[in-house]
This record gives sequence, C-alpha cells and structure tokens, in this order.
Amino acid sequence: MERNPFATVITVTDGNPFVSHLPLIPKKCGDQIVLIGHLARANPHWKLFPHSQVLVIFHGPHTYITPTWYAENDVPTWNFSVVHAKGRVELIETFDGIMECLKELTAHTERHWPSGWDFFVPSDLTEETLPKSIVGFQIKIDALDFKRKLSQNRTPTKLSISSLNFFQVTHFLLSNSYVNIRPHAALFIAVG
Repeated sequence: MERNPFATVITVTDGNPFVSHLPLIPKKCGDQIVLIGHLARANPHWKLFPHSQVLVIFHGPHTYITPTWYAENDVPTWNFSVVHAKGRVELIETFDGIMECLKELTAHTERHWPSGWDFFVPSDLTEETLPKSIVGFQIKIDALDFKRKLSQNRTPTKLSISSLNFFQVTHFLLSNSYVNIRPHAALFIAVG
C-alpha cells in the first residue's frame, strides 16, 4: 500500500459495481488505518460512497512463471502479491479538508518519487472553487486481507538450473514487496 499506492476502488450499489482507479495513501490514526484520497467531483463514484462499503485492491509486484523454468514439464502460473482493504468512506468536502488530502498525497508521492516540486494550488482553485472541483475522502478500514502467491509449492530442486537465478530474483521481488505484516495490528505499511 505504501509503495504501490495506485488502487482499484470498487463499490456495489443495487447489484451494479462501480470502479475507479486512483492513488490512495495509508495513514495510521490511533488504532485505525485510513486511506486518504480524492476524486474529481465530475466522477459520480463519490456519490455512491456514503451508501455502501468499498473494496480497495492494491496490486503489488507480479510476474508470469513459464513451465520451461522447471526441470520437469509443469503448468504455467502467475506469482503475485495483493492487499484487499474493506471499509466505509467518510467524505471530505471542505476547502481545508481537501487541501489536507492533496498535501498528504503530494508529500507521500514526492517522498517516494522525488521531483523537487513544491506543493501549491493554482490561483483559480480558491476556497469557493476547489470544493466544486474535487471531493476528498478517507476510507476507515474494517478489514485487511493480504495474499502472496510465490510458487511456494515449488522447491529450487524442481527448477531448471538456467532458471534458478530468475526464480530467486522473482522470489526476492515478491517477498520484499515493501509490505510489512504486523500481526494483530493488520498494518501493511512499509517502514522507512
């Protein structure tokens, strides 16, 4: 979530799914984890938030595994890591609240992918116009599920020698996907 913030947000209303793709950042508030984000007001998804639970999917590293990488013929598979977060959304529609969302998202992103850009809001987005353009929100997480499929049922002896190096690199990338599992706290935020 920390290193792979681009998420898929899904709500289901009257049996119809609605999906948006956007960056969200995790934030710890006391014992609660919240996800901070915003949508353009023109995106109707925000209108559904107060009426249903949301499912947020964070995709971590993933890769195809070809059967030719095994010493004996086998079947292809896909290795991956993913986090599913479920929760309720609280809309943030005030100028100050939206500004705080934008600042936190920018600070998070610039920390991981520094560009040297200093946060500012264009002069046409005033206290009056910003809330008409953007809706901020936070998702209070009720449940987190983490899954890693890393060919755990395979041993290095089942791999062909030529593919061993690739398997080790793949395993390293997926097992070190900047996700820390802290038991009992269900916190999937990278440290440092």
